[in-house]
Amino acid sequence: MTQKIQGFYQASTGIPDARLTQIVGDGQSEFSERMQFNGTTIAGGETGGPFMGLSPRWDEYTVNVSLPPGATSATVNVDHNKDSSNTKFTPYDCLSWSAILLSTVVQDTDGDGLLDVWEENSSGNNQLTDPNGVPLPPLADMGANKMMARRDAGPSCRSLQAVTACSFRSAP
Repeated sequence: MTQKIQGFYQASTGIPDARLTQIVGDGQSEFSERMQFNGTTIAGGETGGPFMGLSPRWDEYTVNVSLPPGATSATVNVDHNKDSSNTKFTPYDCLSWSAILLSTVVQDTDGDGLLDVWEENSSGNNQLTDPNGVPLPPLADMGANKMMARRDAGPSCRSLQAVTACSFRSAP
């Protein structure tokens, strides 16, 4: 099974840590798999698989992973390939994925709740799109940079909701 994970737009450049959880049906302890994240083995292989059939029907496996700074996608692979001694894993475990979840710290330099890349997104050749290719609203064209939390506005005007309220208060 190979799955590209996308839909996040800008992993943090300072803290590119992430957490990966997979919920899988029917993992059995006598079989082994290898799990890779962006091509690096993170579980399984010679020591058995991450899905060991610990509950009667479902296995849940959570692991900390690292993303490249600024990443917008990642790839998870689980296979019955070969380990480093060229021994083939047992290919008969029938796994059925219910969910693959990835959470990551994202880049929001000014702390206003909008990712930096969203604030810089404008219409034109480099407009951001969702994973299906649908363009995202061009927040820069809508003045997103002007909505950034003003450092001189005091603590009550630093969140996205507060910036909006502060903007209305200062409007003519």
